[in-house]
Amino acid sequence: MYSQTGELKGKTSVSDEIFASEASGLLIHQALVIQQGNLRQSIANTKTRAFVRGGGRKPWKQKHTGRAQQGSIRSPQFRGGGIVFGPTSESNFKRRLPAQQRQKALFGVLTEKAKQNQIVVIEELQFKTPHTKIFVELLAKLPSARSWLIVLAGRNPAVVKSGRAIANLNFTTCQSLKIADLLKNEKILFTDKALENLGKPSLTKTI
Repeated sequence: MYSQTGELKGKTSVSDEIFASEASGLLIHQALVIQQGNLRQSIANTKTRAFVRGGGRKPWKQKHTGRAQQGSIRSPQFRGGGIVFGPTSESNFKRRLPAQQRQKALFGVLTEKAKQNQIVVIEELQFKTPHTKIFVELLAKLPSARSWLIVLAGRNPAVVKSGRAIANLNFTTCQSLKIADLLKNEKILFTDKALENLGKPSLTKTI
């Protein structure tokens, strides 16, 4: 536990339900893939022959030409024709993982982070106005890390604005905490209030 000035206050107690939870690597991988898929947007959109302009007239008569019968030059076998099995904007990548499994996977990752001493807690993180310099000085007093994930108890625009110019620093709230965020960052910094709210039922609604 650290103060906002970077002073070491000592240790803090945590819930065994969250930080002593074992989850299989298969479950964590499954939850991660589903979370990333739910955030995926279908951008690619190919056109079938119904949406390709032209081809309203039959290219040649039906019989006695020696060639195969064709109805439109926009058929898939022609250059410039429609695409048969291409991706469309109607593609849906969303999947659902039961809430208990989703929570177990999240708590399993937090447990591993705790075992590796990658969890840090700060008593409070409040700024009246955005102040990047104070934030940099605070991080310099904490254990060194290549990247940080700051977990807040709720929306805090002044804190986010203070740290958004700092490289390898990311923000989230305890309600929006995702496995991908935990795995992407080396160390996790919880505010004391965010750690207290971590096990509340609203956490199970996270994507």
